[in-house]
Amino acid sequence: MINLIVLVFVLAWFVRTARKLGRNSLAWSLIGFVSYFAAEYLFGRVILPAILGRSPVSADQLTSLIITTVTATIIAGLVGSFIAGFVLVRKGPSEESGVSGVIATQDDGTTKVRCGDCGWKGNEALLVSTSDDPNTYDYCPNCSKRVLNSG
Repeated sequence: MINLIVLVFVLAWFVRTARKLGRNSLAWSLIGFVSYFAAEYLFGRVILPAILGRSPVSADQLTSLIITTVTATIIAGLVGSFIAGFVLVRKGPSEESGVSGVIATQDDGTTKVRCGDCGWKGNEALLVSTSDDPNTYDYCPNCSKRVLNSG
């Protein structure tokens, strides 16, 4: 049960980080879910039984063994999810798209934009456009990275 509570916090961390970077929060939460449970399952079902073996456990040792194994599997899940999160954050924008992350919100009819690469914040009208075509990308005026056109 406690591992599900920990998982909720892990998923919240993945979603919050994805939104902060302007990435797909659903995909990130799925990656967080899989990385947590894959590491937890691998450690709890494969590695830990191999370490413990089939040695007999007395009733006095049973409580401490349960607490230790639950704690160890939770730690393994956290390590797995933090490694996945670190890889996602370090990866940066997709190389094939070359698009910087953007956070856009509607505020009084204007669109506020934040560049995911350099952190520049401003009005969408300040983005540098290279074409009149609305299907093209605009560029951050600070770092010149391509940003998503919110239109």
